[in-house]
Amino acid sequence: CPVTVVRAPEAFVAGEESAVVSAVDGGRPAPRDKPTLLVRSGYLVQNVETLAHVGLIARLGDGWFRSAGRSGAAGTLLTTLHAAGSGPAVRELEAGTPAG
Repeated sequence: CPVTVVRAPEAFVAGEESAVVSAVDGGRPAPRDKPTLLVRSGYLVQNVETLAHVGLIARLGDGWFRSAGRSGAAGTLLTTLHAAGSGPAVRELEAGTPAG
């Protein structure tokens, strides 16, 4: 299975699954308006955050994942924070954590 490395601008939307596929196809790295099941087009985009969750769920069980969240949301998510006067920082937060 060949692996394709695509360089895209450092922008939030450039990392979205359909934006990555658009860049691989030679287009603009921007999300598509109409969702497409990309695997049917021959693409399989691996999301590192999802792969990390799969490993933790395999080790700790699905109960752990369901208990790590707020307000009925399950799991955690990686969030990029940027405050005025400081650089961006990536933090793992419980799903359902209010912004702000």
